[in-house]
Amino acid sequence: MLIAALVAGCAPRSGHSSGIESTPPDWPTVRESWNTRAESIKRLYGRGIFETRWTDDEGAAHVEQGDLDLWYEHPERLASRVSKFGETFAVTGMNESSMWLHLEGEQSVFYSGRRIEGRIMSMDSMPVDPRMYRSVLGLASLPTVPDRIDAVWDPEAEAWVFDLPVLDPAIPTRLWMQPSANYPFRLEYTLSNDGGRLTVEHDPRRTRVIELPGLPVTRWPVFCNSVSLELHSADRPLSRSLVVFDRLSCEVEEKIMDRVFDLDVMREGLGPDRIESIDRYSPPEGAAE
Repeated sequence: MLIAALVAGCAPRSGHSSGIESTPPDWPTVRESWNTRAESIKRLYGRGIFETRWTDDEGAAHVEQGDLDLWYEHPERLASRVSKFGETFAVTGMNESSMWLHLEGEQSVFYSGRRIEGRIMSMDSMPVDPRMYRSVLGLASLPTVPDRIDAVWDPEAEAWVFDLPVLDPAIPTRLWMQPSANYPFRLEYTLSNDGGRLTVEHDPRRTRVIELPGLPVTRWPVFCNSVSLELHSADRPLSRSLVVFDRLSCEVEEKIMDRVFDLDVMREGLGPDRIESIDRYSPPEGAAE
């Protein structure tokens, strides 16, 4: 299970009753707020923990936990590493043209290939595509869609819900917003036509302010630093993961950024036992997984 992380926009949650107590949010305003915040982050480094829980085919429960490092450079570079006791056991990355995944095990394997819009790399039904996680982080802009998208009240979540007519699996198809919030607190991604989906929820009680040099404090963006992720099949949950960042900063060493976004450098440095193409782990463009 891999990294899924992170910081897509917090929203204050309050004790409203199940009745509708506010006017629905305006979609163009929601999109503008999200995109303005996403575009304000040019570089980012995050440090925290990653935990995942799942049940195997025999019904046995499993838990894995590790340290998480995250690097981002606007607009489309994202890399992450999960390690345990100083030993790397999972790496993901993408730059303008390529994406890659490294997994340790009985044999270490480095998967790489070209980026293809509209396709998501996944393994064992788990999306491991950095493009999706850039969106999960709130670092990818929401696409232009018809301005006339009406929010529907969800009494169980006590939130307004937007259904987005998007086809790219790296973009959320549903967003939940608490009344008077600036950003969604829950995102849902459609992974397949048979009910596969990823639900991402941000804990509004835990936030970090990202200091942006040269800008006044009032313009520094706020992100949630605790995010849970649930992977579902059509009829049952498959796994539940948690990411908690204790550090989020725009201060990143130049040499590190050059290295983590260089496919050749990462492949040589990790020294895998085997190298494979990622193409066979991505469904054909336009096809459900």
